[in-house]
Amino acid sequence: MKTLTFIFLFCYYFSCFVQAQVIVNEATTEVVKATEFSIPSSPAFIMLDASPDRITKPGLPRNFKVDWSLKSYSLSPNLALEAQPIWLLFFDRSPLSKYQKANGLVKMFSTISLSAGTVQRDTINWLAIAGKMNIYRSRDPLTDRELLDSLNMVVGQDEELMQQQLETLKKQNSKLKSKKDAESIKMQTQLNKSIDSLKIELINKQTLRKQTVRDLQQRYVRRHWNTSYLDVAYGKSYKYDKDSKLDSLVLLSERNSLWVSGSLGLGKNWLLSGMAQYNLTATSDNYLAGVNTRYSSGNNNYNFFVEFFREGYSQTPDLNSYTFAYGGDFKLGRNVLLSYAIRTKYNDKLQFKDLAPIANVICLMR
Repeated sequence: MKTLTFIFLFCYYFSCFVQAQVIVNEATTEVVKATEFSIPSSPAFIMLDASPDRITKPGLPRNFKVDWSLKSYSLSPNLALEAQPIWLLFFDRSPLSKYQKANGLVKMFSTISLSAGTVQRDTINWLAIAGKMNIYRSRDPLTDRELLDSLNMVVGQDEELMQQQLETLKKQNSKLKSKKDAESIKMQTQLNKSIDSLKIELINKQTLRKQTVRDLQQRYVRRHWNTSYLDVAYGKSYKYDKDSKLDSLVLLSERNSLWVSGSLGLGKNWLLSGMAQYNLTATSDNYLAGVNTRYSSGNNNYNFFVEFFREGYSQTPDLNSYTFAYGGDFKLGRNVLLSYAIRTKYNDKLQFKDLAPIANVICLMR
């Protein structure tokens, strides 16, 4: 366990280093790389049942991510950290063309996402590590000609010409600095005015272009927010002693989980998601299966969902249950998402057992 802890901490600090060292590339390239149709909960939170949508929607967040769960109704640090090591190592700071030229297998491996998280429920501490990989997506923004062609129309060739003119004026001004005659001083004054005016015009054009690029990206995401995906994931969760230290966790039990989640777009406003999960402990096993129907009116800032799932236990059938959940997602900012739900749980005879509100805050660190 100590080894896993150190690996996770290394990934965390390495991810932070990558983010800090990002080289500013062409604006359109950065916008394409930052295009997500959805921002799903971390696999570790799926493993710990700490996400509002238990039947999670698949997605590809290509960035270091932090999830904060409020399910325990306290301010305890119920956090999950998620990163995509292959993407960060080989594609994040590289030209977009490197990813576009990669073969399909490499592109699939670049979607591998690793996460670790911890929550506290009913005074019990839980730790999970999990990973997932996308094995099918009907649309990839990084290679989609629809998005790339629309952004390439805003190339900004006039900006390049203005930048060249600016450099020429600066060189002329630099040659005149050593001359002190009246004519040279007058020419320097005129050149400085031209340089300042050109700088202002260039900044205005760059600002307008960046905003145009953002608008085109948002239109693209709104049109294809319900893109179809298929993900596979595996995780481990542990119950641990609350008095344990980071370098010597005392694990009290272990659970292994394997799940498959997929989504299918229905028209422009609906997304149907399904998930099947198998959980195994040393003494028993159980399964979970369900569907989620999500609706969006075309505004990418929010959506609503209704989901239904069943949990079955082979060793303890009295624990079998049905759950109905109602909730949604709301974007608090370009990279911050609030996800929420209310769950109602019933036994095998559809008798009411429990009601639980859940809310998560998800933040992409870009």
